[in-house]
Amino acid sequence: MDQYLYGANVNQIQSFIFETSRLKEIVGASELVEQICKQKFIDAVNATSSGYKEANLLIGAAGKITYIFEHQQDCQVVLHTFQKSVLEEIPGLSFSQAVVKFNSTLQQDDFHELEKRLGLQRHRQRTQHGLGLMISERSRRTGGAAFRIEKTEDGTNYLDRRQHQKIKYHEESKHTLLEKMLGDTLVDQAAFATEIEYLLEDQKQGWIAIVHADGNNLGTIIKQVRTELIANKGDLQDFSRLFSKKLDEATIAAAQDAYKQTVDPVFQNETIFNAENGRTTYLPIRPVILGGDDLTVIIRGELALGFTEAFLKGFEHHTKNKFAELATQFKLNNLGAGLSACAGIAYIKPKYPFHYGVNLADVLCKEAKERAKADATVRAKDFPGFTVQSALMFHRVLSSFVEDDFEPLAERELNTNSGIGFDYGPYFIEKQVYYSSTSELRDWVKYISEDDAPKAPLREWLTALDSDKASAEQLMERIKSINKSYIEKLGLNKPFDPRGKTTHLYDVITIASIEKK
Repeated sequence: MDQYLYGANVNQIQSFIFETSRLKEIVGASELVEQICKQKFIDAVNATSSGYKEANLLIGAAGKITYIFEHQQDCQVVLHTFQKSVLEEIPGLSFSQAVVKFNSTLQQDDFHELEKRLGLQRHRQRTQHGLGLMISERSRRTGGAAFRIEKTEDGTNYLDRRQHQKIKYHEESKHTLLEKMLGDTLVDQAAFATEIEYLLEDQKQGWIAIVHADGNNLGTIIKQVRTELIANKGDLQDFSRLFSKKLDEATIAAAQDAYKQTVDPVFQNETIFNAENGRTTYLPIRPVILGGDDLTVIIRGELALGFTEAFLKGFEHHTKNKFAELATQFKLNNLGAGLSACAGIAYIKPKYPFHYGVNLADVLCKEAKERAKADATVRAKDFPGFTVQSALMFHRVLSSFVEDDFEPLAERELNTNSGIGFDYGPYFIEKQVYYSSTSELRDWVKYISEDDAPKAPLREWLTALDSDKASAEQLMERIKSINKSYIEKLGLNKPFDPRGKTTHLYDVITIASIEKK
């Protein structure tokens, strides 16, 4: 009997969420995406004759839906009504649908064909909803037809329907993603930040970080496992559903671990201190994507490195445990090791355009992946089977320039006239031959923050390095002669990486200044 593999994607999800710097709209947009993949889709399928079946949902997270319809008519109903209802509610959202008909047994090629068709649909031009009459009042920021008037201390804001829907979802106290991250930790909703500045301890100054993390080689691993599963005559539909579920659970569990280890202790201490001074304490983190193998959060700058490190460790741990269950159940050899992940951290000021910040976090994540994959390729020559390891990269924005690739960014901001670069990363969870670990970075930051550490002389050394390597070498010798106790602590005997191309000391001073240590 013919069945129908249905797929839907929210395209350019980060652009949709971060097209504003207002936290309430960012949060509302992330909740909208979550609801599209959950309740809105379930409601659309329940409107068909067969109704919604949990066992038929293969993917339903982070802007992606994959579902199996058993009847053509039901698939047609959802195909013709679901996208229309979503776009009428959220004008301008980039949303794609596609369907692949298959016989009673789902095959690997069916998934490939679905992805191909979704890719083609992504580029189709569609009629835009909510254009409005030319005489309509317009939103000053988007140019869309005004749908709602918002009174603020700064005056009157005209909001289009898209802005209105984002704020509506925020105002209706939909905190699905934050509740996922908190898990069993109880936090009063009054502590949920509604403005970017509320994430900071001192709302007048400080750094905000956007963290984006993504699993390594997920597509390759899924392809290998599906091939093995089909060879073993396993149930691909059942496996795909359980794999998606376990991956989602592992990502959420890793986020919960990271929150409990790095954010909650700070929040609890600040709550006690502020209660004594009659001030409100806000949670210094807000997740905006949490599902599948993706994580994107907005977090106070000084907590970002520790949170990201804890998440990457947790992701490895939980995917290994969750996938071990599947490997046993379906008799698979290529799944028991779990997944690694890479992350990018963009440090920005609260007033910096957030869509640029999230783009930078994405660029840094991709660069970390590329370098981690290149390192794994080299290591695999001596250690066959060596896989890509978890790593992170970060950058503090000090200019108004925006790049779509890491190379021009490094050329403009992280290169010196002496040929030594400041792009030392990535930092791996476990130390590699040519790269340092996150624990080493944290130790360096701890030592540079001590009262008698040579922080100012090392800043001078970095400045000298930018112009003349010989002068910098002389200055380093002087720093070591005066600060002998810090030679080993800060790695001053080896200020450059093994290839002699970059230095870790720029990153050390950068993180120390962000974390105010």
